[in-house]
Amino acid sequence: MEDEDSSSTSCDDKSVFNDNPTRDALADGLMSFLKPRVDNIYKLMNSVKENQSNLKTELDSAMTDLDSIFQGDDGLSTHFQKYADKICEMRHQMTVIENILQSAHNRLENFTGKIEVLRKTKKAQFDEFSASGDSTAKT
Repeated sequence: MEDEDSSSTSCDDKSVFNDNPTRDALADGLMSFLKPRVDNIYKLMNSVKENQSNLKTELDSAMTDLDSIFQGDDGLSTHFQKYADKICEMRHQMTVIENILQSAHNRLENFTGKIEVLRKTKKAQFDEFSASGDSTAKT
C-alpha cells in the first residue's frame, strides 16, 4: 500500500504552488543571491579567456622568432633549444587550460540559462496568480 500523503519531493513533480509565499520568497532570495555571483564569474572567465588569447599570440610570436633562429644555423639554435622546449610546453599547458576554461564556460552558460528559465517561469506563475487573484476579487 502506497503512502499518498508522503512528504518527500520529486523532481518530476510539476505542480504549481502559487499559494506558498515563503517558498517563492526563498526562491527569489536565492536567485538574487546567485545571479550577481554568476555574472561576476562570467566576467572573470571572459577576462581570463582574453588574457589566454593574448598570451597564446605572444607565444606564437616567440615560436616564430625561435624558428627563424633555428633556420639560421649559426650555432645559436642549440643555445635556444631549451627555451623553445619550454615555450612548447607552455603552449601545451595553455591548450589544456583553455579546454578547461571552455568547459567551465559552457557549464556557466548552461547554469545561467537555467536561472533565466526559472526566473521567467516564476514571473509567469506570479503574473498568473496575480491575474487570477484580481479576477476573483472583482467577482
